[in-house]
Amino acid sequence: MKQNLQPIVLNQITSTPTLDKILIRMGYNKHKTKISKQEISKIESVITRYQYLVHSRAVYLRTTVQIEDHSIKFANIHWESHKLAKFLAHCTELILIAVTAGDDLIIQRDKAIEEQQNYQAVVIDALASETVEAAAEWLQHYFQQLLLREHKIPTQRRYSPGYGDFSLKAQQDFYHLLNLDQFALKLTSHYLFIPEKTITAIIGIHQ
Repeated sequence: MKQNLQPIVLNQITSTPTLDKILIRMGYNKHKTKISKQEISKIESVITRYQYLVHSRAVYLRTTVQIEDHSIKFANIHWESHKLAKFLAHCTELILIAVTAGDDLIIQRDKAIEEQQNYQAVVIDALASETVEAAAEWLQHYFQQLLLREHKIPTQRRYSPGYGDFSLKAQQDFYHLLNLDQFALKLTSHYLFIPEKTITAIIGIHQ
């Protein structure tokens, strides 16, 4: 995989969140919370009803990067972050990613809230959150397989704007570099994405 400053779009992410992760997202702890079969059945019923809306899209851009102290420089971008620089230590390249679950599930969640079906809304929201998380994890595995051919390794974790001392304002750079308007995504004045179930992150590449 050679450097390509043109974003690459993946329109169909084949990943589905597990029931266990949805339950954790809802606040259940399998070590502390006992869930009845009736409760599980109720949750699964909601998931099954909205399963057809589970789909994600992604876009990524790979580029070389220069790390100097707490400065990160690439593609005419200059970020200042001690923690991000530490995360990317020994990396010669990085990958910018954006993954979104779209707004289909969010529309159904908000509709459930309006109809005062709060339990259903909680399940749908957890399903949407875990849908985009599962897609991000799928994308990380995808890069592992691609980079294996080059005898290179991606960082095991990803690093997102707003984490540590990495400014949330960096969302603006993700938005423009990845052409996120093509996904009908909008960025608020507080640098949050709409639809909200969207993940942006950096993955480093090292030998």
